[in-house]
Amino acid sequence: MCDLPKNSRVFRNPDHKSNTLDRIYKLYEQRRYYDVEIVLNDQRYQVHSVVISAVSEYLNLKLFDNVGTPSLKVIPINNLDNDATQRAIEYCYTGEIEFSYETVLKVLTVAGLFQLESLVEACCNFMSDIIDTTNCLEFHETANLYGCTALGDKVINFILRNYKMIAQTNQFLDISVDKLQRLLRMNLNVSSEIEIFDSVKTWVSHDMPNRKIHLPSLLKLINLPMLPDNLLYGEVTTLCEGVQNCPNLIISALQWKHSPHTIINSDVNWNKSRTRISTIILAGSLTDEGVSKVEIFNPNDNAWLEFLDTNIARKNANYVLVGDELIAIGGEDNKIRNTVESIDLKTGKKINLPSLQIGRVGSVAAAIGNVIYVFGGNDGSTTVNSAEKWDPVTRKWSFTTPMITGRRGCGITVLDNEIYVIGGWNESAIDDFGYKNVEVFCPCSEKWRTCAPMNESRHWISATTYDGKIYVFGGRQKGEVDSQKLKSVECYNKSTDSWSFIADMSTSGYGVASGVLGNNLVIIGGATSDWKRKGVEKYSKNLNKWSSLPSVREKRENSYIFSVPTSWLDRKLSLN
Repeated sequence: MCDLPKNSRVFRNPDHKSNTLDRIYKLYEQRRYYDVEIVLNDQRYQVHSVVISAVSEYLNLKLFDNVGTPSLKVIPINNLDNDATQRAIEYCYTGEIEFSYETVLKVLTVAGLFQLESLVEACCNFMSDIIDTTNCLEFHETANLYGCTALGDKVINFILRNYKMIAQTNQFLDISVDKLQRLLRMNLNVSSEIEIFDSVKTWVSHDMPNRKIHLPSLLKLINLPMLPDNLLYGEVTTLCEGVQNCPNLIISALQWKHSPHTIINSDVNWNKSRTRISTIILAGSLTDEGVSKVEIFNPNDNAWLEFLDTNIARKNANYVLVGDELIAIGGEDNKIRNTVESIDLKTGKKINLPSLQIGRVGSVAAAIGNVIYVFGGNDGSTTVNSAEKWDPVTRKWSFTTPMITGRRGCGITVLDNEIYVIGGWNESAIDDFGYKNVEVFCPCSEKWRTCAPMNESRHWISATTYDGKIYVFGGRQKGEVDSQKLKSVECYNKSTDSWSFIADMSTSGYGVASGVLGNNLVIIGGATSDWKRKGVEKYSKNLNKWSSLPSVREKRENSYIFSVPTSWLDRKLSLN
């Protein structure tokens, strides 16, 4: 470029582009100087070719031939939503659009056709924040259709972790047999193969005359030898009555289970098994400094590895896992906090989220889908019964229906899409031993109910759902200082609304973490008297017996266990 004479200058108006587009948009609103009509159903949208062709490659190709002269003045389109189409056209002028849970798929359909890549990406990002059990199957297909890799990865991870709940939705009942087969080939994280069979039985029974024919192909995708004999001889056999080839599959499964050496030829590899889950345990301590490091169990080496350092060391904070994000909530360092952080466990990146309405320590938290609930705890002056809800769409905390009883140091778990808050303690309670009672929160109605109380009062406990039942481990009785430690474990059966004892833990203690590793319940850490534990124990349901696993790297009290795909471990090992 030639140098300008000294008596020249270049003037650039920083507002020129935006002002010009604003004026062009006003011309669009006034329907002036338009030269193209987009026709959808009975609706005509008058637009300016220079705008839509610059933004949309699809519309550009519709308008111009190879030499760049206008070849069409009318663009007919079909099978789109009128409102979404108008919003997308306005987006071409303004670069701004609003969509919601109800409209995002319609907007995405228009954006995909018009090849508005930035809008497609925005829709997919929004959808990734609102994944739940009722939409994840549709979102999975959408991600594949529009090439939304990030959305697809997040949806698949959600499906792997929540298959049992997904199989209970109406949307699951309406999927095609091909879609169900693709799901069954996934590395689904389930507590037992019974959950896989139950989902197939539910799907087939929804339209038995037309779906029963698919049973042979579906049963081949279930690890039938992992099912109990009474189930194979009972429900499986009954479901398969009159279906060709099904009896042979059942016989083959029983042979693999009891006499694998007698198998000569089989077109099914019953040796296959779903990759079981490994375990992450998280920071948390009531009386000592919080632990910021996350550990993961390597079942191949029977050892614990450091997974990452969250750099969050608040005492007695709550943790929940939502997709790949670990959410740290509240807790205490030099004061009681309402702080909330999100740690991406793939990248280690930490961001601050909006704070709780009040500071809480000793509260409990649970996630259903991407929605997080926090209950009770101490706010610095008293134990509260208030509850808060995180809305992933608005990205705000708001109060929801309070508990019947204020409590802290309680257990929490999710069973059948309801949240159970169990036991706990309140300094104003008449019963200084803690609570036996249990409250159940229904997220759909935002109402509480009670169920049968435990046999023993207990606080600073952990609760876990496994194989359709709730288990509660150890805890304290009496007050915070002069307390009796428990080694008992109780199991809740929802069908009978009753609690029963199983085998005691090997050591009395409170503040243990509990979860599921493979096909076993596990407990980690906790405290007895004035010392913290590194110990790990697993429980065999068949033997009603506890046994030891290798200890964790850090002493832990009031920490958290989350079940995750073994691919997380593979990713960690690949970086070492």
